[in-house]
Amino acid sequence: MRAFLRIRDFQEDYNVSRSTVYRLHERGEIRFVHIGRAVRIAREDAERWYDAVTSKEANDV
Repeated sequence: MRAFLRIRDFQEDYNVSRSTVYRLHERGEIRFVHIGRAVRIAREDAERWYDAVTSKEANDV
């Protein structure tokens, strides 16, 4: 399993749009890692965000 995701990979894995990815970043919910000119998202951050979202939805019901 890769340690870093491309934005496209994050979109596909978590079924969100590109604009949502950037919105999440602006709100500080996920961080971008710059490797040279490439932008990546740490898998650990992606999983933390997903866990927070799914636990919040479960608690709202």
